[in-house]
Amino acid sequence: MKSGCLTYTDRLVRVLLQQDVSLFVGWWWWERVALGVWMLMTLVLTRSYTGNLMSQLAVRYIPQPLQTLQDVVIYPVTILINKGTSDEQAFRTATSGVMQDVWNLREQDRVRLIGMEELNQVPSILGRGQAAYLALSNGARLTMSNEYARTGTCEFYLGRGRYLPSLEALAVAKGSPLLPNINRKVLQVVEAGLYEYWFRMVNPNFTICLNAPKKVAVMSTLNLRNLACLW
Repeated sequence: MKSGCLTYTDRLVRVLLQQDVSLFVGWWWWERVALGVWMLMTLVLTRSYTGNLMSQLAVRYIPQPLQTLQDVVIYPVTILINKGTSDEQAFRTATSGVMQDVWNLREQDRVRLIGMEELNQVPSILGRGQAAYLALSNGARLTMSNEYARTGTCEFYLGRGRYLPSLEALAVAKGSPLLPNINRKVLQVVEAGLYEYWFRMVNPNFTICLNAPKKVAVMSTLNLRNLACLW
């Protein structure tokens, strides 16, 4: 009885290792059914594991955890804000909410005010990781566009959250009779999409990194370092 039990177990192990297996003539019907179910279950499990392993090694996921101001507060990142702008004023004067929480991070040395002379250093600071740049949407897109033109890759991403509306206007003298006509023409330009079109004409790479893929295919050899990334 023990010898037969060991032989049956040996057959099950051979199926798991994807080796050939032979059936004894004297096997009971339930043994044949159990072996068939075991073969089907092992086929599903091994194929599933193999597929997941290959996808993990071939496709690399690019995390984008910073999407809102609350994410910026939670994650230990350095926050870059343009100095002397309406953005700084909005955070400085905030008395409640997440904007006040962001400004209070100065006590932890996590807020850095960037002057005009330091704007060219923003890509290098962001490239080191652990940093977020809070700026006008067009300014952030321009930074991404210039970096793409320099490196040919989308190194940064734009968060989904928006924290402060910014109005752009054409200034005229108070009480000017030209104001109604100017308002009408500016509205027509904006509604027709000409402003966005002109901005893209000046910066051809303006929108190229806005929908950058979160998953990229990579070709790498199978080694212990790659396997360690799976856990």
